[in-house]
Amino acid sequence: RLYNKLPGRHKRVHMVEEICGAEADLQQSPLNRYIGFAVHEADEKKVRLRFFNEGHGWDNPNGTTCGGIFYTMAASAMKKACLMKGKRVHLSDMAVNHLRPGFADMCITAEAEVIHDGRTTMLALCDFYDDKGKYLAHGKGTFLVKPTGEGEAD
Repeated sequence: RLYNKLPGRHKRVHMVEEICGAEADLQQSPLNRYIGFAVHEADEKKVRLRFFNEGHGWDNPNGTTCGGIFYTMAASAMKKACLMKGKRVHLSDMAVNHLRPGFADMCITAEAEVIHDGRTTMLALCDFYDDKGKYLAHGKGTFLVKPTGEGEAD
């Protein structure tokens, strides 16, 4: 009962509910489940996904993390950011610019936010960091808002 009277409890409970909702939506994708992305933080301003690149399974021939992991993670993070604004979307266009490589046994964090929340389109940005806080990559995506009542599955 004392916990119910602590300041900020409502905000913490709401944040947990948002994370659970974003995680449930994320896990609907077989690819996201297979790769192992997880929602670390989610609210109406930002979504953070984490991926632990265990071993060399996702390496390219250069011995660094395959760019497709970054691309897939950016798409997932930005779609979840759109979802946190209450809209389901289809990816229309996306690009990822790589600044530093990812490596085996590295925790990669993707932070996504919506910068345009339109009626028919949304624009989101996604920044990637390693477990030491180094900036790895930057992505941006354009999304088409699904009409109300359109199927939930992608």
